[in-house]
Amino acid sequence: MKASWTKGLTTDDKKLMEGYFNGSLLLRDKLTKIVEDKILSRDRSLHSLALYESPCWSHLQADGMGYERALREVLELIENNS
Repeated sequence: MKASWTKGLTTDDKKLMEGYFNGSLLLRDKLTKIVEDKILSRDRSLHSLALYESPCWSHLQADGMGYERALREVLELIENNS
């Protein structure tokens, strides 16, 4: 569990949060699958041949990369690294 989950919490609340996090394996696994599917879907759309015809191709690529980076940050937050 990343420290950002308990940052700023009291000792008692930290224990509660750790319990919630550890008890939410099914939810976190499902969210991981949803986010990974979104990454794959976005990756496929960014490699579409039709997209290369767009005059703002570079902007679309940058947006796609930023979106993927944000989704990967979410994945890191929900991983159990303990």
